[in-house]
Amino acid sequence: TGNDGASTFLTVLPSGNVGIGTTNPNTTLHVNSTDSDYIAKFSHTTATGYAPGSILLQAGQSSSRGQGLYHYNTEADEAWFTGVPYNVSSNKWIVSNKPNQTTLDPDVAQLSYALLTIENSGNVGIGTTSPVSKLHVYGVSSSQTHFTEGLRVTRETVPAQFGMFNYNGGALNIVATNTAGTGATTKFMRSDNGTTLSTSMVIDNAGNLMVGKTGLGVGNDGIEARANGLLSASRTGTSSNNV
Repeated sequence: TGNDGASTFLTVLPSGNVGIGTTNPNTTLHVNSTDSDYIAKFSHTTATGYAPGSILLQAGQSSSRGQGLYHYNTEADEAWFTGVPYNVSSNKWIVSNKPNQTTLDPDVAQLSYALLTIENSGNVGIGTTSPVSKLHVYGVSSSQTHFTEGLRVTRETVPAQFGMFNYNGGALNIVATNTAGTGATTKFMRSDNGTTLSTSMVIDNAGNLMVGKTGLGVGNDGIEARANGLLSASRTGTSSNNV
């Protein structure tokens, strides 16, 4: 035991367990702190080396034994795990969650609880543990809708405006949404140089389709299919032909 005569700082039990900040360590190394700051700090002052200040997590029993970090909050009863999951070959890295846990359950390291999976091929899965493309998003709940399932892209300064990309109801859906009620427009754009954009097709908030133009009317070159059934094609210097 290490102390200053008044407080115990370090405890080593006959079992080999070491305690820092606790006199009753229940694991090989048990660190307990009541400070509001972080408990441990690992730093490296030498500029050489691949990853100074790193921590190595290594398992050598078999390919089915994972390595990672457990995260547990006794107030929220939420168990999290980040790392290589248990009981699979070590070719995946996951972020997993197991809610409503009154104590930490190591079972959260199972692949079945994964929310995010990264394979050694570089494929990333959200909602799936077997991603088959660089980004594979999988809806896992039948209660999800066009607005909660899939990939959602939101403009930071205008959170009321966002786009959804998903597969729902037997179809691939591209959904433009404006919850402010001022209409939502879908644009298909292209760039020939990586710096400037040109609009190829527009579907406005009334359901009108415009190809090669961004506004309705014969003064704008292109093709338009209006929601009322009118089709027209126009080019500068010629009249519009309506069907």
